[in-house]
Amino acid sequence: GLGGGGSGESELRLQQLRIREKRKSLQLQLEQVRRTRRQQQQQRARSGIPRVALVGYTNAGKTTLLARLSRDPNVQPENRLFATLDPTLRRVQMPSGTAMVLSDTVGFIEDLPVELVEAFRATLEEVVHADVLLHVMDASAPNAADQRESVMRVLSSLGLGSDRLQRTMIEVWNKVDLVPGWELPRASNEDARSLPCLSASATTGSGMNVLLKTIDEVLRRNANSCGEETKSKKTWD
Repeated sequence: GLGGGGSGESELRLQQLRIREKRKSLQLQLEQVRRTRRQQQQQRARSGIPRVALVGYTNAGKTTLLARLSRDPNVQPENRLFATLDPTLRRVQMPSGTAMVLSDTVGFIEDLPVELVEAFRATLEEVVHADVLLHVMDASAPNAADQRESVMRVLSSLGLGSDRLQRTMIEVWNKVDLVPGWELPRASNEDARSLPCLSASATTGSGMNVLLKTIDEVLRRNANSCGEETKSKKTWD
């Protein structure tokens, strides 16, 4: 009738109600994932096994690197945005004989919205609590430098300051097999290359032994540093 449209308005209200209910359901699921992750993180912390997290721009090859280091054929990369929402964790043996827990995380993008950072907190918490961060970069990407900066901004938004990154981050330039004659880039600023930086190919396996040894070295260095700090505090007390 004139001025009607009541059935259309009712349908719109029904759709809005469904959306609100769906959102509430997803929020409850996310909270359950967070609780489960916190329990798992506490268990791993008590075990004393070092935690190493893969971070990087989307499609940089993080999942392929996880599959290579863990030698797990069940870990399969997917060529799509945000393919890794729930962290994939694998136990990996290092050259020293000690083990580490290696986790894959969601691929970052340019200007990752705050809302998405919150939605992905379950996977990003693995980054915050990691003992070592492997920043995987695509050596074949024409805008690799911009991608690196995007990742660093997201890490900063998670509360990871430059001091923490200087102590715990290793930069891994992946996919060097796609770039003949590739060389590590020169530092764009004074402190950027104070980070351990190496080239690798998760596809061919090139650089994997050096990477594992570097992770081992960073973990030992930080463990020794913590030990010295503890001694210093006891002496001061």
